[in-house]
Amino acid sequence: MSETNKQKIDGITESTINQANGDIVITAVNGVSAVEVVQICNDVMRTQMSIYTQQAIMSAQERLDYFCDKFTARLATVEDKVSKQLKEPSIQIALHESIRGSIDGDNDELTDELIDLMIERMSITERCSKQFIIDTARQILPKLTPSHIAILALKVFNNLKLGCNSDELKEILFNRLDKLLANCSIISDLDIEYLNQVGCFGNPKMLINQSSVESRLLSAYDLFFRKNCDNAKLNKIISTHSYSSAVIIWVFSILNLKNDELSFKVTRSDIIEPQIEKRNDGTKDFYQNVKDLLTPLSENETKDYLTSNNPNWFKAIETLTNCNSVFLSPLGTYLGTRALSKHIGIDIPLNIFY
Repeated sequence: MSETNKQKIDGITESTINQANGDIVITAVNGVSAVEVVQICNDVMRTQMSIYTQQAIMSAQERLDYFCDKFTARLATVEDKVSKQLKEPSIQIALHESIRGSIDGDNDELTDELIDLMIERMSITERCSKQFIIDTARQILPKLTPSHIAILALKVFNNLKLGCNSDELKEILFNRLDKLLANCSIISDLDIEYLNQVGCFGNPKMLINQSSVESRLLSAYDLFFRKNCDNAKLNKIISTHSYSSAVIIWVFSILNLKNDELSFKVTRSDIIEPQIEKRNDGTKDFYQNVKDLLTPLSENETKDYLTSNNPNWFKAIETLTNCNSVFLSPLGTYLGTRALSKHIGIDIPLNIFY
């Protein structure tokens, strides 16, 4: 073949490479070439493909090609030491399982999740609990429905204390969680038992009960779930006390004032009160007076507040209450944490629970 007919391809991110009039010189992408990735994917599935009928083979090959394309593109974004793990036997076994799950599931979103899990698995080279959890998650994920994932994610949310302000928390509660809330509404007792069977739940239907959904939210965001008060009441406090302008400005910085109604901008007292304790200028007294004005909601009022802003909360609370006695296993926590992180746009590390 003449030198003029050689084609050099750099930065491959797609798996389909068509040769025309010459040799193709592949430049490795992060330690593994695109052709190698595709070849490995096809090799690990060769035996599996033989069990399908001819018509099923065509469909399976299309799904395999989709997985290869997406997986190759993702590998181009990781470090060399991660992509090189693809040549390890244990990783190729994991890849086979992930591709098979993708083919069986026939769902683009599932494929993306399995690829994410593969990349994370490849980044952990030492044998450890998290590696084993990821391996189990890859195997279990194709056997879970969106409703299963939703209940795991909402259980995780109910165990969290996010450090966001009131506007951000409203956005999460009533918009970003909406899809999870909707999917959670069709969970049955059988689903709960199944999640226990596959290792996502523990303690099914035993007598040990956790706190209600409403009480956990009230405890986690104690400055958020409060009744607003009229601005005139705040002015009365200021007029009857001799707070310095510095104190007033500081306390006003943690408050919202909209339509002459007062509320807290911060959502958690355990974050703000340690800062207040360090101030010896009357801030603590002023803050406490404001806090007394904004009385906490009851559990029923909290439920009404949630459902009036997003009706999907009604069924979700009912579902979460129904599985109140079960707790998340490490596997359930891992799957729920990943799903919740993607929905609310906040990275939630697994180690904050352990």
